[in-house]
Amino acid sequence: MYAPASQLDAWCCLSSVVRSTVDPISLEQSIRQVVASLDSEIPVTQVSTMRELMFTGLSQPRFTMVLLASFAGLAITLTIVGLYGVMTYSVTRRTREIGVRMALGAQRAGVLTLVLRDAAILLALGIAVGMASVLASASVLQSMLYGTGSRNPTVLALVSVGIACAGLVAAYIPAFRATRVDPMVALRYE
Repeated sequence: MYAPASQLDAWCCLSSVVRSTVDPISLEQSIRQVVASLDSEIPVTQVSTMRELMFTGLSQPRFTMVLLASFAGLAITLTIVGLYGVMTYSVTRRTREIGVRMALGAQRAGVLTLVLRDAAILLALGIAVGMASVLASASVLQSMLYGTGSRNPTVLALVSVGIACAGLVAAYIPAFRATRVDPMVALRYE
């Protein structure tokens, strides 16, 4: 908003903007001289470029974005590690069952599907709870977002697919190990 200087109560809020094709900082002395020639009582302070002003003005939203991105990365890492741990534990607890299935003629692909289906069920439950939490806290999240809504279906779908893919990759290692179970060793297990 631009207002005439005569309407201001004090010189505290007066700002001038200069457009230039040369380095703006090199014009600082010339700007001070021009302002002094208009009125010697007007102080010229805080000379800065528009880029610096924008950088300063966006520092808080940028910090918030980096902080949220860090927490999101940590959440994804915990999801992957947690699912890997749960699936490893589940496969270890079911070693005997998997061995019996393999001894009775189950194919490796069938065992792989069995273990990955369990992981998919856990992931689906986790994604459902996560989506419910996002939708419930959408009004709080909206103030932290720029250029997108907190209920943007494209973003929510991409995040869900990304989490599902990362979770299935984390579950694949224990599932692959389950397909390598020797039925004789599994039957002697426990």
